[in-house]
Amino acid sequence: MEWSDGYSLKELGGRPTEDCRQKAYLLLKEGKLEEAIGLSTRCIEQGAQESILYYNRGVAYRKKGFFEEAISDLKKAIDLKPDMIEAYRNIDWILTQKRNGKALPLTGVDTFR
Repeated sequence: MEWSDGYSLKELGGRPTEDCRQKAYLLLKEGKLEEAIGLSTRCIEQGAQESILYYNRGVAYRKKGFFEEAISDLKKAIDLKPDMIEAYRNIDWILTQKRNGKALPLTGVDTFR
């Protein structure tokens, strides 16, 4: 399965500005996962409620193996943008790994809507 490992504002039709969202995306693409998570978190704490932030942070968590946090963020991205197919695919991948005994135990995931 192939999917996007993050969306930039430009790819989603937004202005390609150098704000914290774009910087967090660039950190994710560079593999600087801790920094991407931290900056995304700061953007969210400052009131930015955008699906792209939750999706990209969820991808960073997934890559680090923090599956519960990843699913939480991916679900929030879906709540904000229900047609974000890549968020569903990431959740599916995590749940498949769990079913195959490769992922960490998850709680509350079976109730995902």
